[in-house]
Amino acid sequence: CAYFFAVIAFRHQPQLAAGMIVDGATPSGVSANVFTFLSGGAVALSIAMSALNTLISPLLTPVVTARLAGAFVTVDARAMFVQMMQVVLVPVLLGLTFRTLFRSQIERMQQVLPLLSAVALYLIVLTLIASSADSIQRQLWILPRIAAITSLQIAVTLALGYLVGFPLRLDRKDRIAVMFEVGIYNSGLGAALAGRNFGAFAALPALVNAIFRSE
Repeated sequence: CAYFFAVIAFRHQPQLAAGMIVDGATPSGVSANVFTFLSGGAVALSIAMSALNTLISPLLTPVVTARLAGAFVTVDARAMFVQMMQVVLVPVLLGLTFRTLFRSQIERMQQVLPLLSAVALYLIVLTLIASSADSIQRQLWILPRIAAITSLQIAVTLALGYLVGFPLRLDRKDRIAVMFEVGIYNSGLGAALAGRNFGAFAALPALVNAIFRSE
């Protein structure tokens, strides 16, 4: 879905097209679980899908990005794989280790850990954008188009995620969980990957995506 919108809207802006594609190739993250809970969906299913999605994302995200975004920019899938391991898998393994060794201390901090993770990601992205502020400022005219395309992408992807549950004969709660798993991306991660691999300008679609969802 992200590739379709990238081709339609940003075929003449390769950085933005690549940024939108890599954002759509990231795992869902905690946001999908929160939205599923708030909407009365199947939270256990949502968490299980998010966990699986996160674990396989270091393999899938670089491959999908290289295959789709490669039509717009040069993609180093190996470098992106290393970045995904550093940003996604290594923190997960460290978290499991620390949780095992310091269970009581980690449980007291559990509510703030996702916030700290999100803040760290966005600090990386803001640093990348600040380094290219002049270049971005010259192209601010395109922000309304990014906002419009991003909002449309979110709506279409969520709708497709919900509708796919009908042929699978899922009940309403399960359809809600699938909807948010399919339609919600980890846009902090998407912005960081886009900025590091394709330039700060490429991070804008993911950042706008995050703003619309109030990540």
